Amino acid sequence: TSPCEQQADCMARYRSLHSILSSGGVKLLYRVNSRSVTVAWKTKNFHLFVSFGPLTQRKTVIQAIT
Repeated sequence: TSPCEQQADCMARYRSLHSILSSGGVKLLYRVNSRSVTVAWKTKNFHLFVSFGPLTQRKTVIQAIT
């Protein structure tokens, strides 16, 4: 974990991703914007929410979460 510069922004991203995962069919979300790369992953055993810096490569993100 690491501190989020804008706590409200981090919580808004979490809420948005959590809502999508909870709706049913989606199990993996990969979102990129100018401020971050965010992944939400839903399995039978856990839910994972993680954010990376905006320039983090997809390969690095996938390696980190697996």
